Amino acid sequence: MCSCFHLPHIHHHHTNSPFPFPNAKTPVDPELHGYVLEKQEWLEADTWHVWRVKNSSSDAGYLSKIGVDPRANRLCVFDANNKYDQFPANSKLSLRDLMMGIWSKKHGKQPVELRSVLIQSIVGANVQALRDDVYSLMKKGSTTDTLVITCDGHTNEEKKAFKMLEEKNPHGNGVKKMVNEYEGFNGKKIKEFVLEQPPYHSLQMNIVIG
Repeated sequence: MCSCFHLPHIHHHHTNSPFPFPNAKTPVDPELHGYVLEKQEWLEADTWHVWRVKNSSSDAGYLSKIGVDPRANRLCVFDANNKYDQFPANSKLSLRDLMMGIWSKKHGKQPVELRSVLIQSIVGANVQALRDDVYSLMKKGSTTDTLVITCDGHTNEEKKAFKMLEEKNPHGNGVKKMVNEYEGFNGKKIKEFVLEQPPYHSLQMNIVIG
């Protein structure tokens, strides 16, 4: 799975903030930026409203497969291949921009309502290696065990593990940027990471915000 939480190619003035104009962005409709959104006719796992994002309706594949659970106020990234986005660099939307556009413009949700982002089917070697480092740091014997890392960890190891997952992990870093860039999150931040790998499945990561 490709991790594509990149910023759109936009010129900004310099500020002292790690993010340009924090909490200044508003969601945009991906379709108004030329993207094609195809909504799955059935609910995935009887829960998720699934949207496939494409550059063109004639494309056989898709750039992203994003799910919305409007009842529990969750987003899910089932798959992301945004490195294949054919739009010019200055008009591409990042994965987090696509998520916020679908969340807001297709489901009428406000940023502050979002409670978590679930990343499924993580197969990237860099994130797998980071997961192994975190499990080792937390002295977890098996990576099949569910591991919860909170922002207010009670041990130095947990605090270090949280920082690793937030800063060195493209998924955590992308969600961190999202809650800092978009207005309406009202000071929300990442509260915890839940890592689990069910039998015969790839790693998945639930990023809880609050």
